[in-house]
Amino acid sequence: MKDQQKPTFLIAGAQKCGTSSLHAYMAQCAGVYCSAPKELHYFDDGYLTPTQDAYLKHFSLTNCSIRGESTPVYMCYPGVAQRIRQQLGAVKVIFICRDPVARAYSHYWHEVKLGWEGRTFEQAIEQELQLLQQADSLLQLDEDYLRHYSYLYRGLYDFHLSTFTAALGQDCVKVIEFEQLVKQPRAMTRECLAFVGADPAKLAELQSEPRNKSKLPLWPAYNRIAGRAEKRFGPDNLLSRLIKKSNLVERKYPAMSQSQNNLAEETLRQIAALPLFKVEAQT
Repeated sequence: MKDQQKPTFLIAGAQKCGTSSLHAYMAQCAGVYCSAPKELHYFDDGYLTPTQDAYLKHFSLTNCSIRGESTPVYMCYPGVAQRIRQQLGAVKVIFICRDPVARAYSHYWHEVKLGWEGRTFEQAIEQELQLLQQADSLLQLDEDYLRHYSYLYRGLYDFHLSTFTAALGQDCVKVIEFEQLVKQPRAMTRECLAFVGADPAKLAELQSEPRNKSKLPLWPAYNRIAGRAEKRFGPDNLLSRLIKKSNLVERKYPAMSQSQNNLAEETLRQIAALPLFKVEAQT
């Protein structure tokens, strides 16, 4: 890739951990360019950006020396760390981590909103365990699982982070906590800006707006039609957009019950213990 066009940093996960907020905060610093749209989905098999030229085009019109994009699925998508190393070299990569069970529960309701999920939370994570127990390799995990149903898999932070430190080196990887970002957004943003080589002193007062407001479908069956249309026609098809626009209302999802929390914690322990997720299995 041409050095003057390629990104100099990535926010690579995790989903439902404040990546949209951090992306917006870092964009408010002079000399820093954050892509629009936020998620370019290039290194995860060119899901939305299929070619290198199309990817570089997102950064070609800025004079900023610090340039980045934020695609949360990079953290857990097989092979991404190696592709990043091959094409970007020792680029800086930021990760935000959150309690993995709370993250999984938020992720589940996000998929309900999108129309991809019609099971109960309990059914979804129990079936996820069964699927992972049957897999001999990450390459056996299908696209729908990786992008939509990987509720607890995405919370295996040690496993996922090890692929990036192995590919890029420890000095290129920064991890912050979701709770810290929520409580001290300016301080954490300044820390991340310094990490990517920007001048934190050029960060103005943060313009903080609510992002990814909690929404749920008024009629869940309609949104599942939207999900099926997205699977068949792509993520930006007109039918899905129309259904979601008319069927989503601002509403908080139900709080996780203690029994759901206990089941998720136990299921996560079982998943983490699978041979598939031994760190040495990646080499």
